Amino acid sequence: MADRYPQEYDSIRPYSEEELPLALQRIVGCPDFDIVSRFVYPDSDPADVKNRLLAIASIDELQTTIMYDGISRIIDTSITRLTSDGADRLDPAWSYLFVSNHRDIVLDAFLLQYILHEYGLPLCQITFGANLMKHPLVIELGRINKMFRVERGGAMRSFYSSMALVSSYMRYCITGRHESVWIAQRNGRTKNGMDATEPSLLKMFAGSGDMKDLVANISELNIVPVSVSYEWEPCDKFKARELLMTVGGVYHKEENEDLWSIVTGLLQPKGEVHISVRKPVSHDDLCGYDASRDGAFFKWFAGLVDSRIYAGYRLRANNYIAYDLREGSSRFADRYDAAERERFVAHLDSCCSSTGLDIRHIMLDIYANPVTTVLAATL
Repeated sequence: MADRYPQEYDSIRPYSEEELPLALQRIVGCPDFDIVSRFVYPDSDPADVKNRLLAIASIDELQTTIMYDGISRIIDTSITRLTSDGADRLDPAWSYLFVSNHRDIVLDAFLLQYILHEYGLPLCQITFGANLMKHPLVIELGRINKMFRVERGGAMRSFYSSMALVSSYMRYCITGRHESVWIAQRNGRTKNGMDATEPSLLKMFAGSGDMKDLVANISELNIVPVSVSYEWEPCDKFKARELLMTVGGVYHKEENEDLWSIVTGLLQPKGEVHISVRKPVSHDDLCGYDASRDGAFFKWFAGLVDSRIYAGYRLRANNYIAYDLREGSSRFADRYDAAERERFVAHLDSCCSSTGLDIRHIMLDIYANPVTTVLAATL
């Protein structure tokens, strides 16, 4: 049976199976292909990679061979150790809406895909910001990898219209195509270390369903909170630089800055990384809301998702060191040693030196704020 999407989703959807062959031809014909190929597969001739790509017969084969090999190489070269928990609680016969904290543009979702594959679970579709879909090669690579377009910003009316389309599309994927979906808990990466689910995002999820029965509406999506924690924050000094240079709430990005952030996030050493797949939000969980309290269902719901993300967050020595440095305390001195503290301070000095900016206080916030968040959630 042909793998076709409803026409209403043509502006955002990934490629279908029948569109794959032509997309692969466009990818290998892209002028920048050889550069990307040498980065992902440094031991292979780009011509061999092109032939391997053109021989791919399905999107599933592409993801479980070519892309899996590429992510494995990134893990081997930039991650000291990747661990996970909770994936074994997922049922391969079900489709889920994974809602994750967001620290790296592409790696958060790619690492979840890697874990799903390791557990023999179906891979998921992934949201991809329209601001990133500018370079032809990025667009093609995204669409053949089950990535769908999400608008960022713009006029309020058109933004809400596009969000309604995305909401409808995700429900269609989960209930109609029986495919899981990954989306970040908020619009864009967390840059200050404070992970928080946007209630408006959860309201968007519900927008395509029956608003009169929110419990049934949301239960149908099988929402699974996901927590990703890095020992070394991807693009930490660039996030700090952006926050420092934001004037009047606005930061003006340089040309290709997002593309550079993608590459940096993939290449930069990240130390130990942990992916925690949390308990799915159940019908019973949602029935626990007390409607007589304040009527703010989606604010309460965001708190529920956050509590599960925080419960899965794995704090590292860097986090505790940053907290003690920022607070001028030794509260967590038993969680790290002198060598770890010296290494972290040297990293702060290096980031300030390489950017030419005094970003030390922002860097401390990036690493210390998760401690504050987790402590607040457990009190």
